[in-house]
Amino acid sequence: MSTLFHERFGRSGIRSRRELRIIKNKYFSWVDDNSYRVYIQPTSNRVDVVCIGICEKIRGEYDSVSDLPQWMQSKIAALMITSPIKGVGERRDRHVFYIEGGEWK
Repeated sequence: MSTLFHERFGRSGIRSRRELRIIKNKYFSWVDDNSYRVYIQPTSNRVDVVCIGICEKIRGEYDSVSDLPQWMQSKIAALMITSPIKGVGERRDRHVFYIEGGEWK
């Protein structure tokens, strides 16, 4: 398993309550305890997002990286430069990224 998975969830696979992040928006707040596996297809540049956790909105296939939410685009851009980044995620190979959920501050 990836080091990001073990760092976030430990060997048992259960995340402790103290690690939950509260994400605030001007309209509402929510807890984002998800991670995402992002695969950028090398030939078509289509993006496949798989949620690791309970997700309803951010999953499936996107036409390009520019169709992803802005916070996810920012994290992918940072991981293209260096990896891993605590609070952001890690780049597994040229086309696969594991990203922590929520806004990056």
